[in-house]
Amino acid sequence: MLLLYTIFLGIIQGILEFLPVSSLGHLSLIETMMALPKDTGLFFEAMLHLGTMLGLIVVMFKDVKRLTVEFGGICSDLSGNYGKYLRKRRLAAKTGNDNIRYSRLITNVYRKIVVMILVTSIPTAILGFVCKNLAVMAHKTPSFPGFGFLIMGVFLIVVDMSGVGGDYGPNTSRYDQALWIGILQGISVFPGLSRCGLTIGTGLMCGFERKFAVKYSYLCAIPAIFGAFLVEISYFRTAGVTAFQMFAFICGALAAFITSYLAARFLMKLMENVKLKYFAGYCFVLGALALIMSTPT
Repeated sequence: MLLLYTIFLGIIQGILEFLPVSSLGHLSLIETMMALPKDTGLFFEAMLHLGTMLGLIVVMFKDVKRLTVEFGGICSDLSGNYGKYLRKRRLAAKTGNDNIRYSRLITNVYRKIVVMILVTSIPTAILGFVCKNLAVMAHKTPSFPGFGFLIMGVFLIVVDMSGVGGDYGPNTSRYDQALWIGILQGISVFPGLSRCGLTIGTGLMCGFERKFAVKYSYLCAIPAIFGAFLVEISYFRTAGVTAFQMFAFICGALAAFITSYLAARFLMKLMENVKLKYFAGYCFVLGALALIMSTPT
């Protein structure tokens, strides 16, 4: 039973991570319904995040590979510029001639996206760390996912009805826009709040074109999901996971990997065209249902 349960949740995670409905909120609700211990559940969610991240990396491998190469190039140029700075100081002190040019760091659009993802990841990491204990408490509170779903529904319908979105693409996007996306992504640690929905919606509100908002949301998901994995894996010592549970969790992670690999490309195309209000309606229904279920009888 546990094995089928973990595989089912892996499939749910692999699909919902790329839709503007909270996968964490769904998992929290299902864990409450199935009476799975929450300490073990947090470790299981870490495994699911790992599987989802690997599936997304495979789907976006060409972009991830190029971004990784350009990130290495930026680091190399930074190191070289520091060496040039030291030589410049020595030459200025000895000869008064400091005519040394530094290497440009942002030389192509991929390098710009690398820096934007770093800018997005900083507030996400800070908020994730600061809110970690609150998020754990929210995860253990049966009614919180319901409120999270309702808040998410309001956010999505406001974004959709206001007709936001513009023509900012990879070449014209700004770093302050990436910062706002990172802030909203950071609060998605709470169950019921969708990382995908918040980042796409914020991108649209910042003037991103729809296609770029969706792709950027998926790209910045990789460091965000990896960060969530690192946070949640810290609960392994207290989880008391048995050998069979570990096997079941690995199967769930494998299910998340396969599902995310199969679903991510299709869902990316879907999110480029579908209206967010349809997901808002789903969030309202699920939020109301979650609050009713959490009400003591």
